[in-house]
Amino acid sequence: MGWFSFLGKKTASPKRRTRPLTDLSAGDTIFLTEASPLPGKWIIDKAHRFVDIERQTVAFWQFEVTDGEQRRFVEVHLPHAQTTTGRAVASFPLDPTEYGEVEALELDPEEPPAQLTWRGRDYRLVAARNLRFYRNTGEHPRDMLHLEYADEDGRQTLTFEFWSRHGTPVTSEGICLEPEEIE
Repeated sequence: MGWFSFLGKKTASPKRRTRPLTDLSAGDTIFLTEASPLPGKWIIDKAHRFVDIERQTVAFWQFEVTDGEQRRFVEVHLPHAQTTTGRAVASFPLDPTEYGEVEALELDPEEPPAQLTWRGRDYRLVAARNLRFYRNTGEHPRDMLHLEYADEDGRQTLTFEFWSRHGTPVTSEGICLEPEEIE
């Protein structure tokens, strides 16, 4: 064999290693199909944990993802008593200019409504829990009240994060990703 014997030979393309979403961390890549709300290749920049204070278990992970230009969020929720499978949610925090609309809902964290309407869509309360937020590497845990609402089919979500008893909640709209939307 000569020096150039490797020319013209096809080498096997490297296989993409896949792991469960719950095993991902900063630097990993998530591929979402064109049919998903966040199509394309997303690099995990930060991976946060939200721990249920009462149960002392992870309620969900939140990945801050970027495609080089945009920053978005993907949450990975574990199964709970009502469901048999976990779910991933593409989350879109509302712009600060929209906080006025959130305040107009007059959402009381002490007695959240069982149902509400937001942008013409009806939602029902599916989870209200006290969570502890751990940043990317576990530093600076912060406590919060997390309210999650879902529409009738469970595909659209609306969440409120109360970081204190006073002030405006951080509010996000979300779309639950179907398993076939994640490559």
